[in-house]
Order: sequence, then structure tokens, then C-alpha cells
Amino acid sequence: MGLGDPYAISALHGTSTGDLLDALVASFPTQETAEEDDSIKIALVGKPNAGKSSLLNKLVGEERVIVSPIPGTTRDSIDTKFSYE
Repeated sequence: MGLGDPYAISALHGTSTGDLLDALVASFPTQETAEEDDSIKIALVGKPNAGKSSLLNKLVGEERVIVSPIPGTTRDSIDTKFSYE
């Protein structure tokens, strides 16, 4: 039928699922390994409206995150790369 060699597996007992997994992984394209990031990671953590967004904006020197007097304005975690000196 043009589908290749079938793999007989048992969903009830789990037999031959390892063979199927090995064949599946072997069919994946190879990927280049990503360059390791050796930069320093810093997390700004605090109570709502403590000034975390204002501090981040001041550190990076531009308005990257929303600053508002309303609590909960910045909801998502923000990943920001910057260089100092």
C-alpha cells in the first residue's frame, strides 16, 4: 500500500512500543545544538505595584514594559536582554 513496514504493537500490554518509538525517533531530522547562553540571569520579584516594571525600564534605559498605577498591569513574565557598559 506504500505505507512502509508496519509495526505490530499492543495498546493493552504495551509490547513492541519501544521498537516503534526507536523507529520514530530515528526518522526525526538532526538538529544543530544551540549555543550555550552563559549570560547572567536576574529575576525581579515583588509585591504588586512595588516598582518592578519601573526598575526594569530604568535598567535597560527605555520603556520596554508597561508602567501603570493599576495593580496587575504587567501580567506575563518578560524576558529582556540588555548589555551594561
